[in-house]
Amino acid sequence: MMTVDEVFGLPERGPLLLPGVALDYFFGDSVGMPLKLVSPEGAVTETVLHGIEWPDPRTKLCAILIGQDVSVDGVPAGTQVWGAPPEAN
Repeated sequence: MMTVDEVFGLPERGPLLLPGVALDYFFGDSVGMPLKLVSPEGAVTETVLHGIEWPDPRTKLCAILIGQDVSVDGVPAGTQVWGAPPEAN
């Protein structure tokens, strides 16, 4: 789905992962979609998609918001994010 370049912590919302994913990747209500995070060291963390931000006008990619169950420090640069839209599950 994507490889994380940057992570920002949004107070009371959770980590925001960049560069993001193309908006057309998401179908219908993707919030709640299971995600698997695989760190560069191979550690696996499971979480869910909590939100999709507006697309960056330059890149057309949407940053994704994951839940507060994962800390910003728990998503280092290079982490792979895997998930499938609800219709694909």
